[in-house]
Amino acid sequence: MLKLLSLSVLAVLLMGCSTPRSLVVMPEFQQAEYDALSKTGSGGVKGQAFMKTKGGEFKEAGGDTVTLRPKTEYARKLAMLPASLYKCQVVSTVSLKFCDYDRTAMTDSEGRFEFTEVPDGTYYVTTNVSWLAYYPGTFPSVESKQGGTIPMEVTVADSKVSTIMLTR
Repeated sequence: MLKLLSLSVLAVLLMGCSTPRSLVVMPEFQQAEYDALSKTGSGGVKGQAFMKTKGGEFKEAGGDTVTLRPKTEYARKLAMLPASLYKCQVVSTVSLKFCDYDRTAMTDSEGRFEFTEVPDGTYYVTTNVSWLAYYPGTFPSVESKQGGTIPMEVTVADSKVSTIMLTR
């Protein structure tokens, strides 16, 4: 009887560990949505990318790639994936065609970047800021990669330049 009770408790515990993950279904890539986007414009996006450490130190995105991606339904769904992947299961293929519409820029040593000739519209701007933190006094010495991806939504309107601070 005790064995049966122990096995029952174990089975219940194991079932709790195998909770089904919610599903994320990527929509089909809609070429028409991307074909409707303007290719060039006279607006722009410029800014600076950085993070602040818990100790108050600023870490700039020096020499990192910044991506400017048109906000479409496909890109919106894609932008939601990284934060939810640990608890969701993607059940369709992610098309890489959207990458053809991305623009990229390299940050300078202070994390500054600029995109020119940007058409009016709404975009996702993303970059990665990371650094190594060292923990002295341990053997062997320990280092830990810190930082992460910084996403932001920006709108270019009336052919003007939007200035942003890409940080979190």
